Amino acid sequence: MTKDIRRLRTEHPNLGKRKIHPLLLRFCERRGLRCPAVVTIGRLIADAGGLRAVPPRLDNRGRRKRPRPPKSRKPKGFRARRPGEVLAVDAVFAVRDGVRRYLFACLDLRSRFRLAVATPRMSSRWTRDFADLARERSMFDHPPSNRPPASRNRQRCLRSA
Repeated sequence: MTKDIRRLRTEHPNLGKRKIHPLLLRFCERRGLRCPAVVTIGRLIADAGGLRAVPPRLDNRGRRKRPRPPKSRKPKGFRARRPGEVLAVDAVFAVRDGVRRYLFACLDLRSRFRLAVATPRMSSRWTRDFADLARERSMFDHPPSNRPPASRNRQRCLRSA
């Protein structure tokens, strides 16, 4: 059965388990065999290593590109020892009553301190002001920053928080 699935996948690359099932059904009927279910075909494909033929990535001249190694975002086994050492920051937008607002959210992974602020724009100035506000409102020490003084946006942020 696996040999025939492999044959079908070479004839029709990247064919899924649902599309292989009717082809396999004809094969099994001719030989008087019981055809496996769609889920079982999926398991057989997975057990055989996926049997996927991925087309190579090409550059603008038609030459093959080497795959990039995945970037390590965080050192392996790293755990925050002190509050304020690692912050998770996210920015999303939401539309409510026809008004678009950008939500900046910050979470300290050690102390679970959270802060969220809604702003009218997602610009570098608003992002900087949010980072300064998070640093101000947090309960832990931070190294001094060499940033220019806060803008009027930060004062509006402070009023809204």
